[in-house]
Amino acid sequence: MNPKEIAPEAVLESLRKSVAKALDRKKRLGQYAVVWQDGEILKLDFSHGDEKVVPFNDSRSSGK
Repeated sequence: MNPKEIAPEAVLESLRKSVAKALDRKKRLGQYAVVWQDGEILKLDFSHGDEKVVPFNDSRSSGK
């Protein structure tokens, strides 16, 4: 298939489905995910059965 034949809307829809599938899997496994939303890095924590959204602070990047 020629790349020019792929509609941008189809690519966006595919990405949305893939991300939703990955987040659902992480939620079922009780894992966390790190996302970018509204200019902030957030951690979605699913480890306690409900979704907890907190700012992501990675101590490795702060030089500690």
